Amino acid sequence: MRKHCLLVSAVIVAASFYSAFGQRIIPNSAVTGVCYAGSKTKRVYIPPPASFFRRAGAEAAKSITVQYSGIPDGAKAAVEYAVSILESFLPADSRITLAVSWEKITTSGVLANSSITGYASGQSIDAEYPLVVYPVSIAEKIAGKDLNDSLASDIDLRINSSINWYLGTDGNTPVSGYDLVTVVLHEVCHGLGFFDSMNTGNNIGWYGIGDLPLIYDIFIEDHQGLRLTDTLEYSNYSNQIYRQLTGGDVYFDGPVLRYALQGGRARLYAPSTWDSGSSISHLDENTTSEPNALMTPFIDKGEAIHNPGEITLAILGDLGWINTRIMHEPFHDTEAHLASIPLDVRIASDTSYNHDMVGAVFSYDNFVSGDTVYMTSPGNDNNFTCVITVPSYNTDIQYYFFTEDFFSRLYRSPSLYDSTRYDIYVGTDTVRPVIVHTPLKSFIERIDTIGFSAVVTDNLGVDTVYLEYRLNDGA
Repeated sequence: MRKHCLLVSAVIVAASFYSAFGQRIIPNSAVTGVCYAGSKTKRVYIPPPASFFRRAGAEAAKSITVQYSGIPDGAKAAVEYAVSILESFLPADSRITLAVSWEKITTSGVLANSSITGYASGQSIDAEYPLVVYPVSIAEKIAGKDLNDSLASDIDLRINSSINWYLGTDGNTPVSGYDLVTVVLHEVCHGLGFFDSMNTGNNIGWYGIGDLPLIYDIFIEDHQGLRLTDTLEYSNYSNQIYRQLTGGDVYFDGPVLRYALQGGRARLYAPSTWDSGSSISHLDENTTSEPNALMTPFIDKGEAIHNPGEITLAILGDLGWINTRIMHEPFHDTEAHLASIPLDVRIASDTSYNHDMVGAVFSYDNFVSGDTVYMTSPGNDNNFTCVITVPSYNTDIQYYFFTEDFFSRLYRSPSLYDSTRYDIYVGTDTVRPVIVHTPLKSFIERIDTIGFSAVVTDNLGVDTVYLEYRLNDGA
């Protein structure tokens, strides 16, 4: 007996621009940020900025969801207060899950530590820097969507339960205690990306998650302004890098930070003895002013800093928290006889961008040659359009988009534009659909129905998928 039926349970998807592997999160369980107890007593209070107090009575969207484990009620108030300060700075579309636990940390002098739960490649999220790795919290901000399970934490924060904590939120920290609000702010900023992948051993210095640098790494430079990740100047796994990491004279330098400091850069903590989790991933203790001292390596007794400071916020902006995203819905290939193709994008930016510099670069010959057209915004908003001529039938058109933000950062989509581009073929279809199906195993027990599933992709899109089967029922 031979029968035909619609494959009702088939999973039908359009061809994805990035592979499924490229969208995966690389898990992490290692500590990525450490906050040490300082040996000094420093009675300092840096209050939250005025903008935080102006928002205090207003209903604001929650950017950070907190999951608690073993936290005393009094400590929760301090954590929530620190979170609300950070939410006053984060872009409105940020969504972060923070897991906070209260536990005894046996490492001497550690007030708290934190870990980001995973990394994503820049290419997979169309980031400004495609060939670097981003912490999951930044990656989700840039991509505009969850990359891990929506209930999974992006940052794990462990608070040392054996510390004499001041749990108030008024900054009136006694000289005998450590301010919990300050330490939570410090560690969550690490979780937002304020940390490096640099390391040392046997007088050798290196960096990288796998083969790629972390986004923070690429802004680290020497006294002369040469970046440590510039392989034309510094070889990875070298004594050259080791000497810089332990030489006390390295800096963070990025366009947002340069704007905030009017051309300056931030000196990083680089003691002569390497301290994993502390060296490089903090601002220099001795040269950083008090209003910017939240991200120095030590928090002293009595010290209350409830403002990240312009240096920390600018660094976070360079890492990707001030981002510009180019959104485009790719075309399917078509057999229609088209004389032209309209291209449309939408720009979503956390800062201003150059509306006169939104463009498309396209090619008919796999970018042996190419041309550029600047796009217009008919509604004078964030939607832009242009038209590309189709020179003849059976033409393959490759293209990508670009724009420039307030800090002169050039964004492209796809970000790895020199090797991966949008593509549309206008002409006779010669590409067969691809069907991916895992065959079912034999069933020993008696069953009435069998479910089948398959993933079907095609360059023109998928209309209907059929299942053809034969029953050997003795007929």
